[in-house]
Amino acid sequence: MIDKLAGLDLNLLVSLNAVLRERSVSKAAAQLGFSQPSMSLALRRLRIHFNDELLTRTGNTYSLTPLAVGLSENVATALDSVRKVFSTDSVFDPALATREFEIRSSDHAAATLGPALRAAADREAPGVFFRFRQASVNDPGGPEEPGEQLHMLDACDGMVMPPGAFPGLPSLQVLKDHWVCLLSADNSRVGDALTLEDLDTLPWVFTHQTRQAPRPAIVQLQMLGVQAHPDCMVDSFLALPWFLLGTDRIALVPAQLAKLLIVDPRLRWLPCPYEAVQMSMHLYWHPRHTHDAAHQWLRRLFKEIGRSTPAALETAPPATVPAAG
Repeated sequence: MIDKLAGLDLNLLVSLNAVLRERSVSKAAAQLGFSQPSMSLALRRLRIHFNDELLTRTGNTYSLTPLAVGLSENVATALDSVRKVFSTDSVFDPALATREFEIRSSDHAAATLGPALRAAADREAPGVFFRFRQASVNDPGGPEEPGEQLHMLDACDGMVMPPGAFPGLPSLQVLKDHWVCLLSADNSRVGDALTLEDLDTLPWVFTHQTRQAPRPAIVQLQMLGVQAHPDCMVDSFLALPWFLLGTDRIALVPAQLAKLLIVDPRLRWLPCPYEAVQMSMHLYWHPRHTHDAAHQWLRRLFKEIGRSTPAALETAPPATVPAAG
């Protein structure tokens, strides 16, 4: 079988991306630093390859053909993958590196791991850039099809997800934590400690992930005969406080996140009234990154900041209620 890519100039991918984005030959040429005749020639070759006009004139403006619209997202993704392939190094010098790493995770993982990762990189690789993006909340358990798993991981340098999210793919445990209950400091229905009865009768606020894929700590409650009754649900951990303040609601959050949130004195946290199972997060990556020297450096940093996590739990602030007044 003849490979359709054989003999194809991959520089056309750059030209195609610019034309689709700018919807103008002259603007695409200016954006890439090409002459307009060179860009027109590239567009002519692309039209022959796809057997489609791609860009058509409508009055005084240009518009994309249906095929070009469909190509837009795929072209950007393909170009990003090509950049990553050719940015792979056999040797990585952190002090001179200017590479960008994209990490996808929940807001909780970004808030607790992100600053530590950035601080560690500052000491070794100040020129490295990190992009933290919110992982999709629509499929918190991870994609089921192996092909879809690889596609998701191929679009970034790593995803921080619960264990088991990407079975069979390389991973590294980067976070261990325990669960605590977060609530408003003026919650009059709770004293200095929570009881199982409190958890059964108080209203809850759930994150999207809790509702769609119940955490082991919630499943434990159900096994104890306690049913958490949420009256609202939010997409992110960092939105939780605004649904707790001034209410009787409670929420289950990782202890390290609670430490960050109770900087606001209107919030407090209390230990779970049962021995909740610990939570952990793993960094998953596409197998093609395994031997990449830069990615090996990134994983070393994750491993180092992960080792410091358990000690941080021992210094978690006590649960106190501000004095009235």
